Amino acid sequence: MNQLEAHILKGAIKAQKLYREMTDGWWLWHGPESYLQTIVAQELSKSGHNIYMDTSIKKILKEVKRGPGRPATYERQRPDISVWHKDDLETLRAAIEVKRAMNFDTIRQDAKKIERYLSHKKAAKTGYVLCYSEATRRHADLLGSRFQRWVKTLGPKWSLACNHIDPSKDDANWVWGVALLRYDRHH
Repeated sequence: MNQLEAHILKGAIKAQKLYREMTDGWWLWHGPESYLQTIVAQELSKSGHNIYMDTSIKKILKEVKRGPGRPATYERQRPDISVWHKDDLETLRAAIEVKRAMNFDTIRQDAKKIERYLSHKKAAKTGYVLCYSEATRRHADLLGSRFQRWVKTLGPKWSLACNHIDPSKDDANWVWGVALLRYDRHH
């Protein structure tokens, strides 16, 4: 797990904790994906990169005075979170999609978005789908295997960068977890 991935995972765990505190025990599953997205982006801002949420690549490049001309197709994409190098503002470090998911279909949709973001030769080399899920405690071991199955089904350019599965201290019947699925276009 690299530094960027550590910040993403830390932000996801923090979002769950803060949401539980804010709602007197409700889990993040009951909140909007945008809450997780915002807390992760805040944590990523500590990584030494420029962080943008729901902003098109084209708009960001325009703001750094990329110059005239029609934007490339990938520049019209709008990741949930985009991570840019601070020392080279025209270089996208990573695109991240955030997904609350119980089944593979929603993961596949966001994985395809990541693959589209990174299909251009000037695009970032790495993209992520950060997925949040939960399971009954009886099926707690299935949560980890669910994440593994999703990665395997996505194909050889996808891997499990990291995950965190947390049995609830306040609900004996459930566990929650996050997984960071990594797409490496040069793999």
